[in-house]
Amino acid sequence: MRIEEQSALEERCALLIEDDIFCQKVQGYCLKELGYSVEIASDAETAIYRVKHYAYRLIVLDLGLPDQSGELVIRATREFVTNQQTPLVVATAHADAPMQQKCLYLGADVVFIKPFNKQTLARAIGFCHSRIEELTQS
Repeated sequence: MRIEEQSALEERCALLIEDDIFCQKVQGYCLKELGYSVEIASDAETAIYRVKHYAYRLIVLDLGLPDQSGELVIRATREFVTNQQTPLVVATAHADAPMQQKCLYLGADVVFIKPFNKQTLARAIGFCHSRIEELTQS
């Protein structure tokens, strides 16, 4: 593990993948209130680079990115060893039931509809952590 990867892991660092500035501010604030330092990626290309090279404690992803679909980011996150086990929360404004199922199939831990508040995000993170604990105990 590279030094950058280790320091991101130790810091409770979250990667927020969101292109909308307003959503970045609101979601970033919620994450900070929950004890995370926050790094932001505004497009899929940057997000994929970051999940390949840096370890995170949490990833929050919007599906509607300007350059590519967030689905590619989910795949990349689960492909690269650095973040294979990282809780991945998809927060999107446009996810019908089939899209939600597809995201879960690709490797997302939780999918919910924006807007959301700190309590909703905290519940999603808690669910991710309990699911990961179950998987590691199996």
